[in-house]
Amino acid sequence: MDDRNLVQRILQLGVETRQTSLEAWADPSVDEILEKVGTATLAVWLEELGRHRLIEDVQPHFTRRGVGFRYRVTDEAMRLASTPARVKEFLDMVCPPPLDYDLFLSYASGDSATATELKEALERKKLKCFMAEKDIRVADEWQDAIRSALLAARRVLILITPRSINRPWIFLETGAAWALGKPLIPALNHVIPSDLPDPIRRYQARVIETTAQRKALVDELSA
Repeated sequence: MDDRNLVQRILQLGVETRQTSLEAWADPSVDEILEKVGTATLAVWLEELGRHRLIEDVQPHFTRRGVGFRYRVTDEAMRLASTPARVKEFLDMVCPPPLDYDLFLSYASGDSATATELKEALERKKLKCFMAEKDIRVADEWQDAIRSALLAARRVLILITPRSINRPWIFLETGAAWALGKPLIPALNHVIPSDLPDPIRRYQARVIETTAQRKALVDELSA
């Protein structure tokens, strides 16, 4: 069981128990799902849910397997459970879904219009693309978000234009892709291959100056 399903079941059991009686204790040891969870893991998540004011009381008690825990949920947990959208929002916060991108799109901020065009065309082909301007949420640490997206991406598409060709961040992302063993695809817009610096010059590039060339790249990446 992954953490997301575990947290959801802890809350669900607590809510179901409280609905039967305000004085009843939720007992994971008699739940066919939670009884298989280790005591240490259960303790960690009960503490975390308590920190979010969703569990108000936890007590140790003896179970068939030894010492375990029982608990009660709060009024806030009852309100949360009544709205599926809020439950999902909470789970996304404490157990973010694993990142998974078909492509990491590397570009200079001044080229965001072209990058957006590529992203939208690729996503119409059912490819999931990371684009910093679109996918980093407000208040997120952008460096951490970019690092995580690079790790999660299968390939890196780097948009090279006269504006971006000498930008340090492009070199950093290219170097990271190389170090991680990610396939790198340079997409050239008004830049010729001989102008490319190392190590980008070592990769097979695609020219995307026209609509037809951009479509050809998208078709190739989605094949």
